[in-house]
Amino acid sequence: MQHADGPISEKISKITVTIDAITASSVNSIKVYTGSSATECTTLVGTISKSTGEQSLTISTPEANKFYQISFDCAKGSSKGLVQVSKIVYSAE
Repeated sequence: MQHADGPISEKISKITVTIDAITASSVNSIKVYTGSSATECTTLVGTISKSTGEQSLTISTPEANKFYQISFDCAKGSSKGLVQVSKIVYSAE
């Protein structure tokens, strides 16, 4: 796999996000996008559950040399934050 500044060179088939804390009522969605550059991740590959613990997403059509973006769409904020993520794992085929 490549450094965070570049695309992931392997075909990513699964993304696992470890959510330590979440105010689910204030989070509209957690979506994963992919694209050919860091600024153009516009292809939706799936959604992540708004729950604590390990949340996994299986990518049905894995591709090599792609960038990935995990988007947390929140309805409102607080001074303590709405989502705490401790780990993201990208798994290849």
